[in-house]
Amino acid sequence: MDDGEADEVCREGDGYDATATTGAVVLQYPLLCGRQLSPWQAKVNVTANLLGVATLALPWAFAEAGLLGAVVLAVVAKTSHRTWQMLLELSAFDGQLVGRASYPEIGRRVLGVEGHLAVLVALVFFAAGLLSCHLAAIADILLIFAEHRQVMISRRSSLMMALAVSAPGVCWPPPQHLAWAVLCLGLAATLTTSLIAVSAIVPGLTEVPALAAVSLWPKSLRGLLNCFAVMLAQFSAQSGFEATAASDDAEELGGRGPANSGNAFAIAAGLSSALALGGYLHFGENVHSNVLLSWAAVPSKTWLQVVQLAYLVPLAAGAALASKPCVVCIQEIFASRRGSGAGHSERLALLVLMCCGVLTWALQDLGHALRFLGAFGASPLVLMLPPLFYVEMARRQSGRTMLCAENGLALMPAVLGILLTVLCFFDVLQSSM
Repeated sequence: MDDGEADEVCREGDGYDATATTGAVVLQYPLLCGRQLSPWQAKVNVTANLLGVATLALPWAFAEAGLLGAVVLAVVAKTSHRTWQMLLELSAFDGQLVGRASYPEIGRRVLGVEGHLAVLVALVFFAAGLLSCHLAAIADILLIFAEHRQVMISRRSSLMMALAVSAPGVCWPPPQHLAWAVLCLGLAATLTTSLIAVSAIVPGLTEVPALAAVSLWPKSLRGLLNCFAVMLAQFSAQSGFEATAASDDAEELGGRGPANSGNAFAIAAGLSSALALGGYLHFGENVHSNVLLSWAAVPSKTWLQVVQLAYLVPLAAGAALASKPCVVCIQEIFASRRGSGAGHSERLALLVLMCCGVLTWALQDLGHALRFLGAFGASPLVLMLPPLFYVEMARRQSGRTMLCAENGLALMPAVLGILLTVLCFFDVLQSSM
């Protein structure tokens, strides 16, 4: 019996439902895993899954919100970490160690079947939106690669190729080996550092002007909403809470566990700020929603082409990882997994992939896909549900009344989430009309 099997048996002996937990986890990169994780591995797990596909749209988010985007990024990172801490506390409210209760299980314990269903539906929206974002990013890279080879292809053709690239990973089991995690994390780090290196921090490496015209204020209310939604999609670690928080099992609540996640959020916020500011200063308001498309206008650089093409690996792995919980949550919602022992369904996975392909085509580009993900997927999952669960559990345990200062502070993220979702919904409705 290896470490992973022993760990699963140990958890199951403590009443831990490993299948339900891993099935509801939405990750963008495979995890560094093992029987006992060190603090640095816990930080890597959280940080890596904060630096996902939304990283490519951060310069565009700054272009939409101006330099005020730095304030938005800080607010979103702090708020997301606060709701993350709420989940940490809720996962251990009955004396269990941190991370032992999954996110859907927290919803079931607090609000019963309704809470469990609310989390599952939010996870489906988030996973489907994340899969669409990965498809959009893969299609963009294929367009760039074809342009470098002087081959003209349409957006529809690149999207069809993106579906073909993602289909094997969607149908096959997700990568679990440590080498895959190291490879994906290494490629993501290479992309990030390379884009920063050729930005305004190191001018003169390309023919693009070193500094572009920038603005302090957002273009409009829509621009501010776009920035907020992209930043929220960037810091939505709650989607993989049960897997990443489980790495702190050895730490009691109030120990180094919450500190580990806090450091991870701080590291991710620093890297995100550097990339967003560098790309915005380099391209200004003309930056594309996928910054790689802006680099496509730069005269051919071999190292840049290698970075762009290599990034297909973590994007394809992220698409595969996003499809698994979407399928499992749909099966759970319709109770098709109860008592049947059914696992991953290839037909349902392909159907989900096709639906996400249609959604990607309708949303047109990565920026609009991330806006959809942030407003309708990450907002309920990150901002709305954790405060509601937290306030309800405080009422049960300590008899805290609804109208009090503590609840007011705790519900502020939920208010932000409701505003973001409602405003984005009416903006989409107005644009379609």
